[in-house]
Amino acid sequence: MKRARILGITLCSVLGSANALQSGAVGVAAHTQLANTAGLHQSASGNNVPVVANNPKKGLGIYIKQGKYNPAQTLHLAWYYDWGIGPQKSVPSSVEFVPMVWGWYGDKNGNIARTIANLKITQHARYLLGFNEPDGKKQSNLPVSAALKVWPVLMSSNLPLVGPAAVHADGPWMQRFMAGAIAAGDRVDYIPIHWYGMPNANDFLGYVRHVHELYHKPIWITEFANVDWSTPHQASKKFTAHDVAQFLRVVLPALNHMSYVMRFAWFSNRSPALRDSSLFHKDGSLTEAGRVYASN
Repeated sequence: MKRARILGITLCSVLGSANALQSGAVGVAAHTQLANTAGLHQSASGNNVPVVANNPKKGLGIYIKQGKYNPAQTLHLAWYYDWGIGPQKSVPSSVEFVPMVWGWYGDKNGNIARTIANLKITQHARYLLGFNEPDGKKQSNLPVSAALKVWPVLMSSNLPLVGPAAVHADGPWMQRFMAGAIAAGDRVDYIPIHWYGMPNANDFLGYVRHVHELYHKPIWITEFANVDWSTPHQASKKFTAHDVAQFLRVVLPALNHMSYVMRFAWFSNRSPALRDSSLFHKDGSLTEAGRVYASN
């Protein structure tokens, strides 16, 4: 997924910034019990949306600069990431931060390796996300051989590893990486998925099942949203913001019910192609899709 330069965070550029809710499979019964136990309450943003708090699967990729609103509180997130190795001061420490090694550009002095090895101590990290879209020329853009060579550095954290987050989780890059990791005896604990497509719940859920069946590992969906790639510079005329909300009304309960889907994070952005998928209006209030996301 293309995004602004601020998301092109290399590990080296974020080493100076430095601090966790356990993931789990939440079935429909457990989700209902949580609602009955915790109760429904008003969103912190005043959006008046009923919310089931602390769904351990629900997260978000949060930009460094959020402007007028705090998505972690408004959406009642259990976890978040920001495409970097350090958390954001504006996000409450009660919301788990998951660090990411966005790319790899060398480490002559071993400083990056030491930082990764100490993530559990310095940030109380519980998981580590791997490289971001290494099969994308405008993202971390890593050859499979390079990613495999440095993967043991990520393993030095002794954290459960999610990654790499390929543009195409079922594509040649990821399949070669997984084959190489298996051959080397390297550990990949979870497979991440990025998915951008039309608001067709069957297509999306079918893809999630397909990736799980391909690798037989639990899934983190670290980016997904509705996009019409035939109109990359403007909102689609084929679906509306209401269609996006309806898509979420179907897929979120399904993801909560899938035992092998450990976590998910919607991609919210107000760029033209993604505006109908945004969880927030320009003034920081929740869109219809945002209200659905907050309440699941």
